Amino acid sequence: MPRIDPDLKQLIPPLSDSELQMLEASLVADGCRDPLIVWAGEDVIVDGHNRHEICGRLGIRYGVVEMEFDDREAVVQWMCVNQLGRRNLSDLARADLRGTYYNSIKRARHRPQKRHQSDTVSGRTRGAIAAADNVGTATVSRDAKIATSLSVIVDTIGMERAELTSGRRKVRRGDIIALAKVAQEDPEAARSAWSKVVEQSPTSGAIQAALREVRNEDAVARLSVTSDELVQIHHGDFYQLSSLLEDDSVDAIITDPPYPRQYLHTWSQLGEVAMRVLKPGGWCIAYSGKQHLDEVMRRMTDAGLVYYWQIIFKQTLVATVHPRKVNTVYKPILMFQKPPLTTPDAYFMDIIQGHGVEKDGHEWQQSENGFAELMAHFTKPGDLILEPFSGAGTCPAVAKRMSRRCVAYEIDEKSFAASCQRVFSNVSDSNGRTT
Repeated sequence: MPRIDPDLKQLIPPLSDSELQMLEASLVADGCRDPLIVWAGEDVIVDGHNRHEICGRLGIRYGVVEMEFDDREAVVQWMCVNQLGRRNLSDLARADLRGTYYNSIKRARHRPQKRHQSDTVSGRTRGAIAAADNVGTATVSRDAKIATSLSVIVDTIGMERAELTSGRRKVRRGDIIALAKVAQEDPEAARSAWSKVVEQSPTSGAIQAALREVRNEDAVARLSVTSDELVQIHHGDFYQLSSLLEDDSVDAIITDPPYPRQYLHTWSQLGEVAMRVLKPGGWCIAYSGKQHLDEVMRRMTDAGLVYYWQIIFKQTLVATVHPRKVNTVYKPILMFQKPPLTTPDAYFMDIIQGHGVEKDGHEWQQSENGFAELMAHFTKPGDLILEPFSGAGTCPAVAKRMSRRCVAYEIDEKSFAASCQRVFSNVSDSNGRTT
């Protein structure tokens, strides 16, 4: 009696609901015309899993054809080639099959080959796999990493491979690799993140957002330090907490306020606070979105600030603003001053090239190099910087590294804890960035 091997079954991308309904209707009307293919001597099904399930459930007779395989790796390779012949695969499912195939060949090459190894699977190279599926060899290498990551996730979390490869849940391949890395280092954190993914709508950012939330929850649990000799980070609404700051005490405000319409009122609050706490001629420098830029400018100047200039921050990725149908590659950095209008000590370029995407701590997180360039041009060591919207702590982290004093506020508890952990952990990555 043919049997199902759960691990081998995972290699088969599932049919859609409509495809399953069509297959069942065909089997009911015409019987099972295509036999099941089983591994000879093992009675394990290698092709026909869906037909086997439907026929068993409805009592439809089916035929069986046995195929000889030297070992399990040969079975895996045959199944991958067979499934790659399907037209209805998602891009991720096809990548997974190519990668699984390549990984299996590499494993097989590290073992003595058997005398009767199948011509179908012997001698396959990365180039041959790439040519067979009309992709480049670099793609096959990336696919191998994806396939390995999927296996780690499946083994650690206990989920079905089809949860990701079916195409029903849109995910970025980099997020799959990130989740696998977490699964290897902290299985419980990976399981917790996946449970959050399942609760969310199947959007492309679900895994990244879930991993970020798990890290931030851990930061809350570990929170112990919120200040040192240079930086103070406070949990709460900046508009209320900034009342503790003395008038005319801050050299510069460098910040990234939220962009959506429902947060426009915070720009009025920012302008009001800036006019009180900035020293005369002090800078208020803020990243901004573009959709409500006219309203942002009005609110800041209505508060009494003087518009000075705009710096273009060139993003490394294209962002899409769906309400306006715009693909945008930059965001404005708005420069205001508390009167009187004064010029900086040196000329500056009004464009900053971003150095990559950094979203580990907050979905709106900015890269550090933008804040570093602004601080270098418009502040001096020892100056006091105010950051009303700390988020993941980019501004206070950079300020600390550049010997600036900084008072930062963050209203969200988890982001506040993540900021503190980042700034006060005294750990730097290979690029010198605080982590």
